[in-house]
Order: sequence, then structure tokens, then C-alpha cells
Amino acid sequence: MKRQSADDEQMGQALKNTILDKLCEMNPPPDWLMDALTQIYRDTSHSEVLRDYAVQHAVSYYEQTERSAKEGRGSDPTALARTEALLWEAINETGNSIAGTALLGLARLSEGNPGFNQPKIRAAAVQLMKDPTAGELSRITAMQVSGRFRSTGTIRSAKPSR
Repeated sequence: MKRQSADDEQMGQALKNTILDKLCEMNPPPDWLMDALTQIYRDTSHSEVLRDYAVQHAVSYYEQTERSAKEGRGSDPTALARTEALLWEAINETGNSIAGTALLGLARLSEGNPGFNQPKIRAAAVQLMKDPTAGELSRITAMQVSGRFRSTGTIRSAKPSR
């Protein structure tokens, strides 16, 4: 999706968000959609809100693509790996909310999916929590993800702190 002047306005952002919602709901989602989400995220001329939406929709895309594959519907065989790679890339953008969105997405996708490295996700959450340069929203999300893993017993720390 090309950048438009309305991308900096709430109405334009809401419209693109709605379009991305509908595209992610398709069964299967269009093969080109992951490339479009990646392009939006990587293009820093897009507003931070749209770039964050692209990361958020990558999670929905992953879930729908996985669902479609289980139903035997054709899809790009590299789509899931490329989506996960985008989320790990986005987790490094710590100065705003994008890292938190990526972390939350990875945590969500890891629930019940042994293909995801939960210890790596937890370590990323702890690192993000401790990063004094990370944006407040990303740090709060990292705390939530870390707490969620502990409360479900999915991931346990070696020793509880006192």
C-alpha cells in the first residue's frame, strides 16, 4: 500500500485498518498481503500508527494462513516463516509501541504452538522491560507478556526474585 496524505489523519488510518482487517479475514488471505504488510512496516515514511497496524495485522495474517493451510486451502508455503521473521524484526523497534505489538503477537501465536520458542519470547520481554530507552507502551506490554507467561505456568523463571 502506498503512502497517502490521509495516512496521517485518524480517518485515513481507520480506513486502512478496516481494509487490512478484511484482507486478513479472507480464507486464505491473498499471497501478496504479507509483502504489503512488510512494506508498510519497513517504510518509515508511513505514520507510526500504520506501521504498528501492519505488525498487528501480521499476527492475524499468520493465524488465518495457518487455519487455511489446516483446511487444505492453498497458500504461500513461506508465509508463516516470513511473518514470524517480521515480528522478530519489529521487536527491535523499541522507541515506540511497535516492539510491544510484535512481542504481544509472538506471545499470542506461541500459545499452543510448539513451533514458537517461548523461552526466546520471554527473554525478549525481560530485555524490553529493562531497556531504559524503550518506549513506555512497549515496556508496559513487555511486563504484561512476562507476567502472562508466569501466571499460565507456560514459562517459568529459574528462581523467583525476593
